[in-house]
Amino acid sequence: MTFLPMIPLRNKWKACFVGAVIFSILYLGAGSIGISSAIPLEKMYPDRVVPFLSWTIWIYVSHYIFVPFAFIVVIKPELYSPMLYSMLLATVLASLIFVLYPTLIYRHPFSSNEPEDMARSLLYLIDLPTNCFPSLHVALAIIGSWFVYKQNRLVGALVVLWAFLIVFSTMTIKQHY
Repeated sequence: MTFLPMIPLRNKWKACFVGAVIFSILYLGAGSIGISSAIPLEKMYPDRVVPFLSWTIWIYVSHYIFVPFAFIVVIKPELYSPMLYSMLLATVLASLIFVLYPTLIYRHPFSSNEPEDMARSLLYLIDLPTNCFPSLHVALAIIGSWFVYKQNRLVGALVVLWAFLIVFSTMTIKQHY
């Protein structure tokens, strides 16, 4: 994405804030203005085999720490600028799909008042059931881990593992098929 301007270090956090606002508007807006009614997704083989694991909600919500962490670790403008642009592009493309082809998944019922269920109920307030395909948790975790790895291979290897756990948690918490 060399055709986009490099974000100077002094403006990094302003750009991240603007990116977060754009993400929020697109994500929440797309989930509420779908062109057609949401199409229920059928479980595929991996979705039927991978069990629901309520405790993986903590891995899933760690994504909200993961993205800012990636921006803390990636300090070179030639890396964090394309990382931000890539995340915004993924958000725009996903939001278009959310609007044009809204999908719906079955959400696992609550079984207790355990902290995991309370965390899921809070998640359900912001993570709309019609924004389940594609998964921005997956896309942003992969993008962030790629750029962290390019910045620092040792830290990047750990962050790639974290990203993999986030990807897996999207299936074990049954937020995405």
